[in-house]
Formats: sequence, structure tokens, C-alpha cells
Amino acid sequence: MPVKRIPKTTSGKIQRHLSRRATRTGVRRGLKELAALRVAQRGPESGTRTAIEQKLKTICDAALAGKRVDIHDNLFEIGASSLKLIEIHEQIDREYPGQVDLTELFDFPTIAELAQHLQGKLAQA
Repeated sequence: MPVKRIPKTTSGKIQRHLSRRATRTGVRRGLKELAALRVAQRGPESGTRTAIEQKLKTICDAALAGKRVDIHDNLFEIGASSLKLIEIHEQIDREYPGQVDLTELFDFPTIAELAQHLQGKLAQA
């Protein structure tokens, strides 16, 4: 995390304790700003809006236990392994038989995108 200035003594030595404090403060401030940007990018509501999104979120939450999964999170970026993707696909196939190919998880990597795609497929059928 970059700092605005490096605190030094009158003899030019780095004041390490002040540098650590400034870095910790900067990291905390940076994390808060990042969280605010994420909320602003998504909009105020990031909860599920449709029944399909809710089912897909339940499937992903079960497969990725211990990870916080939002409907706008890219499954690959939050650490879903290939085995977990297969597990997710199998559960989706049980709920919606033959509607989603495994490769479509790569094309629609978020729950929201996949739900929208699946809703379009169900409407056509």
C-alpha cells in the first residue's frame, strides 16, 4: 500500500514505527474505499431478485462452504476450483435437467448472469 510520505528523523533515518502506523491506517482506509466502490458498482441491493437466482445461490453456497458468495461475484475470482464447478453444475442439472452445459459456467461466471441466461432458456422452452 503506497504511503504519501516516509517519516524520517532529523538525521534522515526512517521512523519505522510511524511508517507501520501510516501503512496500517492506509490499508484500513483503502479497504473501506474498496468496499464502498464495490457497493457503488453493484448498486445498493446485491441480494437475489428471482427464484432462479435464489436456487443458484443456494447451490453455490453449499458447494463453496466457508466462502461468501454474492450473486455478482465471479465464481473463478472467489476461488471455485474445477471440481467445485463440476459439483455446482451437477446440482444445477438436478434442478434444471439439460438446461445448462458445464461450459456455460465459463460464459456466465456469476450467479446473476447464469440466472438471466437460464431464465431466457426456460422462457424459450
